[in-house]
Amino acid sequence: MRKLTPPEINACRFLVKHGPYTPGDSAEQKGGPEVLAVLNGLVRKKRATVESTQDGPRFTVTMQGRDDAA
Repeated sequence: MRKLTPPEINACRFLVKHGPYTPGDSAEQKGGPEVLAVLNGLVRKKRATVESTQDGPRFTVTMQGRDDAA
């Protein structure tokens, strides 16, 4: 099992609390590429899943991610 970084643990907690998340594509979004990098890291580590929608990728936490967020 891969160890999570502090930003990845915070992202798991965010996904648990706020449900599925679709990052915005707006210019005023803070840390856009960095946020996507962390979320994609969670997908690679099997802590989140991603599905394609019209609004962009939608990230959802997995059960393993929920355990890590606790």
